[in-house]
Amino acid sequence: IGGGLSGLYAARMLHEHLPPSNQRGGLYEGVLVLEAAQRLGGRVRSVEGLAPYAVEAGAEFVHGAAHSLLRRQLQLAGVATVERPWPDYYFFSAAGGGGGDDVPRGRMIDREEAQEVVAIQRCHAMMAELVAADGDVGAAADDERDRSVAQELRRRGGGDAATMGLAEACYANDFGCSLRQLGLREARAEAARWVYGEEYLVPQQPLSSLVAHLARGLRTLLGWEARSVRLLLPAAAASGGDGGADARGGDEEGQEEEEEEAAAAVVEVVSADGRVVRAEYVVVAVPLTTLQRGFLSFSPPLSGAKRAALRRVRVGNALKLIVSFTARFWAPSFFDAVCVGTLFPELWVTERAAAPSAECSADTRAPAHGGVASMTFFVAGEAASAIAQQKEADLLRGALAQLDELFPPSSALNVLGRRPADLYAAHLLVNWEDERFAFAGYSHPSLEAAGAREHLAAPHAAGRVHFAGEATHPGVNPCMQAAMETGMRAAMQILQRTVPAAKL
Repeated sequence: IGGGLSGLYAARMLHEHLPPSNQRGGLYEGVLVLEAAQRLGGRVRSVEGLAPYAVEAGAEFVHGAAHSLLRRQLQLAGVATVERPWPDYYFFSAAGGGGGDDVPRGRMIDREEAQEVVAIQRCHAMMAELVAADGDVGAAADDERDRSVAQELRRRGGGDAATMGLAEACYANDFGCSLRQLGLREARAEAARWVYGEEYLVPQQPLSSLVAHLARGLRTLLGWEARSVRLLLPAAAASGGDGGADARGGDEEGQEEEEEEAAAAVVEVVSADGRVVRAEYVVVAVPLTTLQRGFLSFSPPLSGAKRAALRRVRVGNALKLIVSFTARFWAPSFFDAVCVGTLFPELWVTERAAAPSAECSADTRAPAHGGVASMTFFVAGEAASAIAQQKEADLLRGALAQLDELFPPSSALNVLGRRPADLYAAHLLVNWEDERFAFAGYSHPSLEAAGAREHLAAPHAAGRVHFAGEATHPGVNPCMQAAMETGMRAAMQILQRTVPAAKL
């Protein structure tokens, strides 16, 4: 259930390891993907029409080159990647706060100059020490309450405007939340379990190529909005009745009998419009917000530990404003800027030499006529939800004004010597909080949530229902490779029950 990267990778593994799919009469035997939207990919969505190449409305980068399932699948899909520096440039607004006495304001600071800016280096050093403190992976005494990263920074003497401002723009925004929402224990767990390296890799073809690669050969049903997942005991499954796995008493003999029946049970999935699918196993790979909002019900009910975990792990919003221009005004050396005291804390350029993949389906909301190059503005968490209250025209006006501040005609980074706002061609605003079936961006290290993700990942309904998705990753990793790793985990859990070990 769910055709994002986690669901597609789980389906891909099961499809490749189980007997070939076939049709018998009115019954389909094999792996089936049920997707509520009218497209696959989930929070991966490539958009055409804004520039000569497809741009990414959702997930975009590969974080780390080592041990990356994502990078391997991109290679198989024929998608090359290019490493870019991050952060590439820093910018402290002349009008905004968040700087120290030594911080150059109102102009770009490149990586080399940033090495000499005490406030920048102090922020990076404090954040590195904070998440690596005592080698802690997130555990703490049961009687010790978790703290936010904002609280811990202040406790360590980092509550000044320079440290807090840059930490918000560079770290919290990347995590998808604010510093006050960023849980210390889970942030330490993420740092301790990160094994992928620090490379920042930019795919040179649209990520829709990856989605098409994972979906190739799979049977998928689009517009299939699952609403309930129910374990049926053999008698109910045979009769088509509504007897469920929770229909018996709780004595010991009855429990043993119930477990025997559960081993031969099937799982029934019902859609919002009454369609029914019955399966031996189900992988629930929907966004965490879908479960948190109760759009999918379960029988038997989810365990108390899983319901508590759903309350503890938080998901932040993500908002992208992608703007195209009639000419590329920025220097070829520019890729990304982290901005303090501005409307958008981060922006980057997207430039691809390759034409869009033939399998890249255009988003119908993309502008009909774009420019020759594009730039993406990004904000996450509480800040994203706050600025989303503004009118779209005001957000665009603010983004262009920010560009005029970063790239004045006199700047060496402005190769045309013209105001960026005068080169505007088209734009696309994507607020993931408004996206149906997603309702937000991605999960972030959350307060009082240490250990919760293991409960989110735990199988349900006598091992017939499994869970995948980035929020279920024990490494507190919200990236694309984590989503795929959880799909692999769910598939392996099923295969270990159905395929002899010698064949795995």
